[in-house]
Amino acid sequence: MVNKGKPRKKIEYALEQTHKIVKEFEKKYEMTSDEFLKRFQEGDLKENGDLFEWWAELKIAGELEENLRLVEKDKAK
Repeated sequence: MVNKGKPRKKIEYALEQTHKIVKEFEKKYEMTSDEFLKRFQEGDLKENGDLFEWWAELKIAGELEENLRLVEKDKAK
């Protein structure tokens, strides 16, 4: 028997960790992630490793959120 709760718990944990990292970047750079993305995409920020990591964490968060939606959708069946 497969425990369908485990994938959900793993995704939720990963998403929680990703959100913590994102919040650290927001605090460090004193801007929201929305503002960061806008400025990053416009090339308005001096590139550094932190900014690429922030962008990657936001991308990962979006993918995790989509995976969580899919697990929830599957669970509802």
